Formats: sequence, structure tokens, C-alpha cells
Amino acid sequence: MGRERLIMVHTGRGRSRDELGQGLVEVLVAMVVFAIVVTSIVGMLVSGTSITTLAKERTIAEQGVSNQIEAIRALDYKFVGTTTGNPSGSIQSSVAFAGVNSEDLGEPATMTTSVRFASADVPGSALTGADYKKVTVTITRNNDSKVLASAVTYVSPKLQASQTTGTVQATVTDIGNNQAQSGTLLQDVPVTLTPPAGLNPPVPNGPESDVTDASGTVTFGGLTPTTGAQLYTVGIASADLPAFYTQIAVPGFQLSPTQILPQSIQVYQPVTLYVTLKNPDGSNWVGTANITVTAGSGGTNYQFNNVSFTSAGTPYAITRQGPAGAPLLPNIDYFIAVQATNVVPVSDDQVVPASGVYPATVASDLTYTFAETMTPPAMGTLDVTANRPGSSACRTGATITVRDGSGTTVATGTTSTVAPYDVQLQVLANATYSVTARGGGSPARTGTVSNVTPPPNQTTPVAVTFTTGSASTNC
Repeated sequence: MGRERLIMVHTGRGRSRDELGQGLVEVLVAMVVFAIVVTSIVGMLVSGTSITTLAKERTIAEQGVSNQIEAIRALDYKFVGTTTGNPSGSIQSSVAFAGVNSEDLGEPATMTTSVRFASADVPGSALTGADYKKVTVTITRNNDSKVLASAVTYVSPKLQASQTTGTVQATVTDIGNNQAQSGTLLQDVPVTLTPPAGLNPPVPNGPESDVTDASGTVTFGGLTPTTGAQLYTVGIASADLPAFYTQIAVPGFQLSPTQILPQSIQVYQPVTLYVTLKNPDGSNWVGTANITVTAGSGGTNYQFNNVSFTSAGTPYAITRQGPAGAPLLPNIDYFIAVQATNVVPVSDDQVVPASGVYPATVASDLTYTFAETMTPPAMGTLDVTANRPGSSACRTGATITVRDGSGTTVATGTTSTVAPYDVQLQVLANATYSVTARGGGSPARTGTVSNVTPPPNQTTPVAVTFTTGSASTNC
């Protein structure tokens, strides 16, 4: 009983376990609520600070853009351009921006200036594409590339530039695919215009470079006209041409005052044609052949003569338009013809597939192999005798000449001096020939038989009777 009282007294002075747990929960909840409130307040403070900072940065950047545009508008028109761009001029395309009017931006930033030619697009007027200059100034924060401010202005010349200068409009096309009839216009391709030496007034910065727009075109305006043998050149610099591609060289050109001169720059991935020759039994054909390649039906012929084929069977690769020509173009129906001695001529054609979208990162498989069978022609045999008038065979030997329809000699021989006093000559079957016999005497005894057509794998008798000379003597 005493123990029970002691326990009761102790319990009465303290708190139960349930009461202690409940109190702890209340404390924890209060702490969580406090943390949430504090976090929200801190977030609001940080957000407010960020907004204030961004607003300040934008204000300073907008002032910097405005100052740059005003400075550009104060320049002489001919200097409105970048030192490395098109049009060329005195403006740096990219500079560090720290602030204006003693106001520090507080973050590293960059101010970029781009200048492009623009067209007035006045209805009824000539479209030069270089009536004005479009100037874009942008200030970007370096750490996250955020644009803080940007503005565009247009600058016009005091006098229309085309009245005294010329304009070149270069268009870049990929002619190595079938996405369009004449190829695909290419955007964002760097194009370089190189002026001739000795221009007056001179070009301040030498070659000008720019990238093509959505129409595949880049405009070079305000160009000094040429005189005499001076020539401009335009094209894609070798460092700017992607691997696997080639371009058709644009010839140098002269430029007259007020002239708006279009120039076409064509690029493509070149083609390789392979020719391999086999015997009818599938073994490699050995010999020398002449190969004619024709680009398209009725197109230009490219001749490759005396091509050697060995027992190794190595295909002959054709990569150019003739032995020293330009690379072969894709997306063309190529015809080939192969001719060799004692072989039936063969011909074939194939459209080489188009290349992929420019600029391809890997070479397209622009190849085709012409595998041709070299078949010996069907032959016929002419069994020729030469007769004196009266059908008596010539027994001292007569010279026999066989000519084809074009008059070309295809076979010769001499008749035997023993019975049956003939000579057998092999010629292509199913062709038409004339056979001439010539004997001795003065004048010589001769005779001809025309329209002889031997069938394949058969012997055709041909008796030629002398129509000139004495009948009383032998051949």
C-alpha cells in the first residue's frame, strides 16, 4: 500500500507521457511554420533584390544601346559597317560593355553591333537590295547570355549608293540533291567577296564576308566599279566549305556603275562511278577498253580511253568529267558505253542518288558500280574462192579483202594454191560485207561480190569472179 501511494504521489507531481509527446509535437510544428515563414520572407527579399538588379541592368544597357546608335548615326555613311563584316566600316562588331555615364552595370556584358544592307522595296523602283543599312545593337549578359537591351535603326546615304557604285547579289545553292528542280537554296553559308587590286577609291578592308539569308542570298553593296582588266571574285572560302563538298568556281567578273550583278555559287557532294568487267562465266575480263560516260540523255560525253582491266578484277573509278575535268555531279542519269576488240559493245545507265541536307556531317554514298559482261561477238565464216572468167578457180593465189558497210577493212587473206583453192576468213555474223579478189597481170585482175551477210556459227561460200584482165591466163 505504501508503494502504491508513492507511485501516485510521484505521478501527481509530473506530466503524463501523452502530455509530454503532445508538447513536443506542438514545438516541432511551431518550428516548421517559423522556417516556412522565414524562407518565404528571404525568398521575397532575394526576388525583390534580383528584380531591382535586373531593372537597373536593363536601364543601363538601354542607355548604352541608345548611345551606340546615336554614335553610329553620326558617322559618314561609308563608315557604317563592321571592321570584319559586310558592309565594311569602322565599327567593332563586339566589345565589352561595363556601363555608361559612370553607372557600373555590375556584371560582365558584351555589346554586339551588326550591319546589313537593306532594300527600300519601293513599288516600281529597281530593287538593289542595298538602298539602306540596317543596324542592330544588342547588349548581352555574359554569365547567362540574357539580352538586356536591343534596338534596330536604319541609316540611309545622302545620295543613293547605286548611282555611283555597284551591287553584287550572290546566291548559294546545293545542286547535289533533288529537293528542288535547280537545287536547294542554302541559308547561313559564309560567302567572301574579294575585290581586285588597284581599285580607285580602294576598298578599305580588303575581302568582305557575310552569310546568306533565308533566300540563300547575300548582298554586297556600295562596291567600287572596275576598270580595264580588274575583276572581282566571289565564293566560299576553303575554310568555310564543309568536308565532302566541292563548289563550282565562279569566274572573275567586272562591275559597272549602277550595276546589280547576280552571281550563282553552286556546291555539291561529288559522285564516283565504278566500272567492273566480267566474262560470261563470271571470271574477271582481261584486256583494254574504251569507256564513254554521258551525263544525262543527250548530255556531254566524257571519254576514258585505253583503260586496262587485269585478272585482279579491280574496278575502274571515274570521279571527274573527263580525265582532267571537274568532279561528277550527283542526281544525274549517267550513261556508259564500253568498247573493246572482239567484244560486243555494252551500254548501261543509272541515276546516281542525291546527297543529304547541306552541310552533311558524313559523306553521302554517292557511288554506283556498273558491272558489265564482256561477251565475244557471234562470228561467221566466209569461204572465199577467186575464179577466172568461165568459173575456173585461180590456182596461183589471189588476195582477198573483206570490207564492212562503212568501207573499213575487217579481214584479208590469200587463196590457197592447192585444191580447193580457197581461204576462210572469220567476221562478225549478221553484218553485211563486200568481198574483193585481186590477182596478177597488168592490168590486175579484180572482182567484187557485195551484200554478203554470214549467219552466226556457219560457213558461207563466196565465189568472186574476175571482171577485168585476160581470161586465157591464170591468176
